[in-house]
Amino acid sequence: SPQPKYKDDIEFTDSDGIKHSIARGPICIDGSGDVRAYGHKVTGSQHCFVVYSLLTGDPLLLVHHQSSCQKCSLLLTEKLKENDSADLSSVVHEGCHRNTTHSPATAEEDAAEIAGRLLLKSDDNGSFLNDDEAIFGDDVVSDGDTRARNKLILTQSTLIGDAAKGVAKGYPSIEHWVKTVSNGLYLLARTVSSLRGVGLLNAPRIRAIVSDINRAIRLSNLVLALIDKRTDEGVISPELAKPKRDAELKLCLKDVYAIVPHHCGDHRSCSERHCRYKQIIRALKARKKLQKVDYTKEVVEGIYAQQSRFNGANLGATGKGRAALEHVIRSRIDENNVASLVRVLTSNSCENFFMMLTKYSEGKRKNLGQADSWESYQLLCAGLRSNDGDDSVFFNKILAELHVRRSPVRDAYCRKKNQWKEKAKCRKKSVEYKKRQAMSLKKKAIRMGKEAAKKERHMTEKMKPNDVGPVKAKKKRASKPQKCSNCHELGHSCKDCPEPSRKKSTVKQPGMSEVEIME
Repeated sequence: SPQPKYKDDIEFTDSDGIKHSIARGPICIDGSGDVRAYGHKVTGSQHCFVVYSLLTGDPLLLVHHQSSCQKCSLLLTEKLKENDSADLSSVVHEGCHRNTTHSPATAEEDAAEIAGRLLLKSDDNGSFLNDDEAIFGDDVVSDGDTRARNKLILTQSTLIGDAAKGVAKGYPSIEHWVKTVSNGLYLLARTVSSLRGVGLLNAPRIRAIVSDINRAIRLSNLVLALIDKRTDEGVISPELAKPKRDAELKLCLKDVYAIVPHHCGDHRSCSERHCRYKQIIRALKARKKLQKVDYTKEVVEGIYAQQSRFNGANLGATGKGRAALEHVIRSRIDENNVASLVRVLTSNSCENFFMMLTKYSEGKRKNLGQADSWESYQLLCAGLRSNDGDDSVFFNKILAELHVRRSPVRDAYCRKKNQWKEKAKCRKKSVEYKKRQAMSLKKKAIRMGKEAAKKERHMTEKMKPNDVGPVKAKKKRASKPQKCSNCHELGHSCKDCPEPSRKKSTVKQPGMSEVEIME
């Protein structure tokens, strides 16, 4: 898809009366913990939040959260030997690694607020950064599993003021949005009985439906990019470009809605740019004009069976099953968010960063949460990603700053490594490599118990597909004072209640021993 373009700076005046003109552009954000347990549960004590620029493809900011410290644990153990009532708050020492009380599972939203502030203001004195250093994220892309992007947008809008109200918008990552559609279809295949069986909603059919949706959205993205290009060149006036854009968005929505009927054998609502059935009819009509040869429905279906997927077999979903399929798609894309999805923005840069971080920290099963080694790996990966992933360039810069001579042995190894990379790049483009890779992925999924038909492969997403557009701050309702569940008085909870507990003990009282009975 076409890369986002740079927009004009955003100009504003801060509370001290100083005028600013800072860069604005699209960014993507994501967070991850240091350890994941089996079953995909977030554990550990560290969290990393990364902000990437979608214009340059380089990391802009890292926010590290750590809730444990090795030195604190050792000192607390020594104090507990002396005093049983000692707690972690009484442990104070220099060089503590703890900087938060949030666990990795809840740290992403707090880290987004910190990132929104650090992109604009200095952490030392709280003043705005220089105009050539500060960054305002006008399009914020995330996977949508938390409200982190809304937190970042609200933080930056509050700091800048009226000039930023309604400017920044939140967008879902297109890959994660497509994943929500896939998960919804797999959930239907498990729960709706009319969709289970031979020739119905199986894994290959779901992959085909999702692929068609993805292709329709990306084709509309290319068409809109061509309209914008011709508008910039002066071929199309801005007055004519807007109706063309609106017509393309409506056509994209129509194409997506026609995918389920298309798979069920109903091609009346399909467009020729996607439907193979309509393309065959158009080709036969052109042949009829030239050769004056008539064609029948059986001829069309015979050609369609030879050229289409599944040998022309249709999805046998009718009634409630077909309505449920259409609801899965219509509930995730409509006229409110189709313009946002067609932009095809992605947070893959953040995903690639965490893949590199997992590689250098030797996986997510290794506990590095007691010291600062995982934070050091984060800085290493940020440096590598800033140099297009070329470790030789990055390490050469470090050697130059440290005034260390380059080793000829290492230079020879780097030359060999670059040759291996070029050979691997050519090999990965071959058809044989792609077939073997697909087969190895299937074998790996079967051995790990993650076949496409199992529900563990397609977990329910927390992402809200329609959560796009400008973010508005919601007024918090005044919370009512809660009563204690023990004494029913206001001002404290049952944990801090001075009254004895009124709950009946569920502990079974021990019976009398034989000695007590004899006495």
